[in-house]
Amino acid sequence: MKRRYSYTYLLLAVILLNIPMSVSDPDAWEEVMKDISIRAIDASFSVPKEKTSMSLSDYVGMNVLSPNISMLSYRQPSSPISGTADIIDDNSPTADSDTSKYSDLSAINSEDLHSGQPKVLIYHTHTTESYLMKEGEKPSSWRSTDKNKNLLSVGSIVSEVLHDEYGIQVLHITKILDQPYDSAYDRSYDVAKAAVEKYPSIEYIFDIHRDGLANNEANRQVYLTEINGQKCASIMFVMSTKSKYIDNMRAFGSTLQKKMNELYPGLFRRNMDRPYKYNLEFRPNSMLFEVGSNLTTVAEARCAAVYLGRSLGEVITASQGE
Repeated sequence: MKRRYSYTYLLLAVILLNIPMSVSDPDAWEEVMKDISIRAIDASFSVPKEKTSMSLSDYVGMNVLSPNISMLSYRQPSSPISGTADIIDDNSPTADSDTSKYSDLSAINSEDLHSGQPKVLIYHTHTTESYLMKEGEKPSSWRSTDKNKNLLSVGSIVSEVLHDEYGIQVLHITKILDQPYDSAYDRSYDVAKAAVEKYPSIEYIFDIHRDGLANNEANRQVYLTEINGQKCASIMFVMSTKSKYIDNMRAFGSTLQKKMNELYPGLFRRNMDRPYKYNLEFRPNSMLFEVGSNLTTVAEARCAAVYLGRSLGEVITASQGE
């Protein structure tokens, strides 16, 4: 009975909010709920409200992920959040690849990539969004608490590239923010707000996600590209048309897009304008990135992370000389 009511409410929400997805498709559930939750959260941000904010110390440096996470309330019974995976993707970069140093990520970095004055903040509103361990895998869930399989590995690679190759100080938030899912944007709001208050040196804020698509071969190709002879995920830029910094966002996105096209043709997929805030309101140079999709392999996502990090590094470094 309880599940029947939840399905009814979901269907009503889809109809009332005019969400162009079919609830009869199990693979569409995740994105339906993402759209519903984002709209609800944005509506709550449209008027002043009191927030019980957590301090930044509640989020940074907490990279121990619990393997015993209860099933998210909106997921179907057959799709619990998965835990640690121990298989290796058969598309891992070869030893002579210029991304190979990042293919075996032994640790998820956090606030240790800065000395008190980070320039870049990276976090993941939907931290447990995960990738395939190998092509053709049929996972029981599109989410995982395994840091080597979810967005934390992508954020860590981008952070390491910026820090190690460009000397840019980075604060990477490794705390899971999407449990429960429907208040994820509340928690990432608190994270971004606390970070810029504690570290006024932050100039760039990046929320890294991955897209969610129905599981079929045509969609598998949507975010698949090849760079330097290696399969790699492409990247979509999401622009918040409700952000007061939308013009800055477009300018930064245009510069980054040109750099990607110059260095790594095929890495940039497209821009998407969305009428939601996404918490992109704390710094002019902010962006939400969709790195691949749920049909992307871990190796492809990590390949994209390296090239995203280098593209950002080039753009940020060039701006320092202006």
